[in-house]
Amino acid sequence: MIHKLLLLLSVLGLSLKASATVVETTPGSLRDLVDDTSITALTLTGEMDARDFKFIADSLRQLTEIDLSGVTIAAFSDPRNPLFLTLTDYAAHSIPAMALFDLPLTQVVLPVSLKSIGLGAFAGCDQLQAIELPATLDSIGSYAFSATGLTTVTVPATVKYVGECAFSNCQSLTTATFEAAELSANLFKADEQLATVTLGPQVRSLGNGAFNGCYALTSIELPEGSVLARVGDEAFIRSGLTSINLDNLNSLSSVGEWAFAQSALTQLTLPASLATIGQGAFFYAPSLVQLNMADGVDEIPAYMLAGTQGLALDSLPEGVATIGDYAFYNNAQTARFYLPATVSYIGSWAMAGMTGLQYVTSLAIDVPALGDSVWAGVDQPAVKLEVESNEVADDYAEAEQWKEFHILRAYLMGDANDDGKVDVNDVTTIINFILKKNPNPFVFIAANVNDDERIDVNDVTMVINYILHGGPGTVLRSKQSVPVTPDCVEVKPFSVKPGSEVLVEACLNNTQTYTAMQFDLQLPEGMQLVEGSIAMASRAQDHSVASLLDDNNNTLRMMIYSLGNDAIVGTGETLFTFKVRADERLAAESSVTTSDILLVTTDNEKYLGSDAVTAVSNTTGIDDMTVGADKVYAYGGMLVIESAEGGNAQLVATNGMYTDLTVAPGRNEWPVAGGIYIVRLNGKSYKVIVK
Repeated sequence: MIHKLLLLLSVLGLSLKASATVVETTPGSLRDLVDDTSITALTLTGEMDARDFKFIADSLRQLTEIDLSGVTIAAFSDPRNPLFLTLTDYAAHSIPAMALFDLPLTQVVLPVSLKSIGLGAFAGCDQLQAIELPATLDSIGSYAFSATGLTTVTVPATVKYVGECAFSNCQSLTTATFEAAELSANLFKADEQLATVTLGPQVRSLGNGAFNGCYALTSIELPEGSVLARVGDEAFIRSGLTSINLDNLNSLSSVGEWAFAQSALTQLTLPASLATIGQGAFFYAPSLVQLNMADGVDEIPAYMLAGTQGLALDSLPEGVATIGDYAFYNNAQTARFYLPATVSYIGSWAMAGMTGLQYVTSLAIDVPALGDSVWAGVDQPAVKLEVESNEVADDYAEAEQWKEFHILRAYLMGDANDDGKVDVNDVTTIINFILKKNPNPFVFIAANVNDDERIDVNDVTMVINYILHGGPGTVLRSKQSVPVTPDCVEVKPFSVKPGSEVLVEACLNNTQTYTAMQFDLQLPEGMQLVEGSIAMASRAQDHSVASLLDDNNNTLRMMIYSLGNDAIVGTGETLFTFKVRADERLAAESSVTTSDILLVTTDNEKYLGSDAVTAVSNTTGIDDMTVGADKVYAYGGMLVIESAEGGNAQLVATNGMYTDLTVAPGRNEWPVAGGIYIVRLNGKSYKVIVK
């Protein structure tokens, strides 16, 4: 019995669902054809016009489903009797303004020949979750789907016009695909659930307030070939946007006022094509930490970056002439600020609250005019101001609001750390600046060696070349004393025969961790470096070496550094290798010296290393130690010389120290410390290892 009852109810349900009213109508006749105004489903065929839509709007208030796929909308005009709002003329193939406003519609099928949807046509239909817009559609009126229940929408490329707020306040809308050319003003305003937006490549403009208040929208990907030219005023204000890829656009010319204000944007690169940025574009965007601007922008507008406390903006594009009021207000993370030569005016309160400032660099020869309280809240006497020359510094020192800075006057080109000399420590300081490690002190103008108004690897290269060409043996002394350390770069003892080549090892004897160094390596007469043979060992595999031979080809100025300022690992092992070639001029008593050693730690502190002297034998070190009746060897920690004739010998340690020995005929012993020695006896040299 229960089973039969359920079956009956099921059949009745199907019957009710299938009871949609189907009407074939002619223009203006729908009122006469529908007797029951409580119907919930309606399918129309034939033709209809604005009068029929008026009947639906006024009388069919319970309508939830309407199928217009089989109907053609005809034109209608009655100048004396407006039907919707004050409109009296209604175009063919168009749903009139406000025609289906606030109906409980859940399902709508539009005419296949539809060309336009009027103002507010479906506004307030909060039960309508989906609608398919036909490929014939070319315009959507303002507020057409505002405050509907749409969860997803696709606007086809055929649409040439979309009115303001067409999809605004759709609280359930999560996905939008927009292939039309223009996103109109406030198009998706306050759609708080909108999370996914796909834009077609032909989109030219993001209208004013297009995504205003779209909190769930975190990113927008612009397709390859995008022709986007404009981001409108308030386009993403108060949105959840964290990223948008504008950097590869070559058509974007303007970003409107307050476009990204109070958004969640974290970083942005603006393209070179951008010419105009509106005021307050990034106003109080609290998560913005990186903004890259290309040359071409000539004005930083008012309020542009006010309140972006997480942003450390160190430079402005070349060509900027004016900076507007409050432009960088409370931009407290910026430690160094760079003003290009083109700046002529800075507005009121523009830099107020920049409490993190340590350096300001101004390349403007004519002192820029200032508005009121430009540097309010900044401890100006503690901030160093760098300018082009001492003469220009005099002008700044007399100008109101500029003279309060600590104005730097003289600098040494390449002396990035302002210690009075140019050495490998300046190389590591510049690298740290490039790596955004904020070295302090750092003199921008001195580091900008190639005078291109930016700090990059080209400046590193020029400083290296300057140091290498400073002349072997030249020691540039600092204004401050540099501590001396026993650490050194030392060549390991070796032997080489005239006319042959040998691979030589150099080690770093270190008690602490270093990242860079410079030193002079002096070869004896009769020994030459084999070109291109210098190679870094595994302990410094991330490091590069730069070197320069003097005109006599016997003193090599060397610099070892890393573009990542990486640490040289380990202690005492081989640092680098090189090959030397000997000729007949190589004397028996020769040595290799490393001197003028400057070592830089991973904390960017520097030390003067100790010189090291290594004795060199003009034998191979493999020769039989028995020459004639003489024998030279080590035994039990003793140096042993057996000589038939006796005579004078000379003991040479690896540190270059000489000891004269008197050799009697027969066996002679001397206690010596463990190490490698060269013994010269009767015109011959012997290499001995004492353990």
